[in-house]
Amino acid sequence: EERRPMTKREMFRAQKQFNASRGSAATIFGSFAAGTFLCVAGAGASWFYVKSRMGVRDSKEYADKMRQMTPMTKRSISDGVVGSTVRKFKSGIESRVTGGGANLKAFEGIQKKVDSDNH
Repeated sequence: EERRPMTKREMFRAQKQFNASRGSAATIFGSFAAGTFLCVAGAGASWFYVKSRMGVRDSKEYADKMRQMTPMTKRSISDGVVGSTVRKFKSGIESRVTGGGANLKAFEGIQKKVDSDNH
């Protein structure tokens, strides 16, 4: 099928749309650049705030301090609603796996690891 030549009016509209789309691409790029900058700046400011409030120098010191602060939180989570839901889900999966005659050593290893992490 042959295409007919564009009229002057159609050419003008096509050129206008093309010029508008170039501006849109620049706007989209600028939006992504600004969003990226804001995310990086927010993360950096948050990191600096937490670092200064906790009085730590590096990530190792931060990790040590968090380990001291969270053991009781970890225990309360495992004893709460979330922990009971996870235990119910885990026991349901275990009964399906062992009830079906499957003997999965890997699953038992994961179970032991989870149990040791919770206690």
